[in-house]
Amino acid sequence: MAGAVEAFTAVVDEATRLAQRRYQVQGRLWLSLARRRAGERIPPEAVAADLDRLVAVAPLEAWWLTAEIADAFDVAAWSALAQARAEDLAARSGPYAATLRAAAAPSVRPGR
Repeated sequence: MAGAVEAFTAVVDEATRLAQRRYQVQGRLWLSLARRRAGERIPPEAVAADLDRLVAVAPLEAWWLTAEIADAFDVAAWSALAQARAEDLAARSGPYAATLRAAAAPSVRPGR
């Protein structure tokens, strides 16, 4: 996990240098996941603001990254948020809606 922490730290640093909000938000969330999986104690409050920003900067990825964060931090409300984000995207996905719902179902179920 140390390699992942270093890699995501570099992503966040470069995104900050380039003022790329999309990659700053996603990078910080992935960095938090890597740090948490490496055993670091990170409180959910430390990622909540970026999780709130995620749908605005990465709407296509928001549902599954939210599900990953919900699982890693064991926050049921975030699992529900992931499900809502997946459904919102599916509702706007036209002929791809059923495929998206099927893909999202295992990732966004409560208590995952």
